[in-house]
Amino acid sequence: MFIILLLSGCATFGPGPTDIEYSQAVNKLPVAKSAVYLVQASWYPNSMLDGIMSFHNAYITGTLFLTQERMVFATYDGATNTFLQGFAAAYSDISWITIKKYGVSRIIRIQLSNNVHSFVYGFLDANIYKSSGDDADKEEIMQFLLNKFKKE
Repeated sequence: MFIILLLSGCATFGPGPTDIEYSQAVNKLPVAKSAVYLVQASWYPNSMLDGIMSFHNAYITGTLFLTQERMVFATYDGATNTFLQGFAAAYSDISWITIKKYGVSRIIRIQLSNNVHSFVYGFLDANIYKSSGDDADKEEIMQFLLNKFKKE
């Protein structure tokens, strides 16, 4: 289940875990407390991104919160300093995942029910964090997600 959020004004990714505003911004997003990784990304709802032409689709900027059980995408409302959940999926509900290298970025594509969603991250390495606030890299995120879908 997901809700597409439409916000007026300029969209931003929102504060990272080492920013002063972060604890207030995630106050209404409990999943943030259990996130292993925080990835500032762009979400392309109902889109299967593949190449440069795909990036012209409508997208939403925000943060992808990756927990041990689920992925949650939240957009940031600067007027209220709040992350607002726009997408959530348990890994067990995702039919398939692919992660494609595209230049310096990575494209995560997932199928959830009858919909495909894409997330682009990694265009700025400084915007990928561990829950501690330490920097993580795009390969670490890729391995974390792919390990969630390994067949035992």
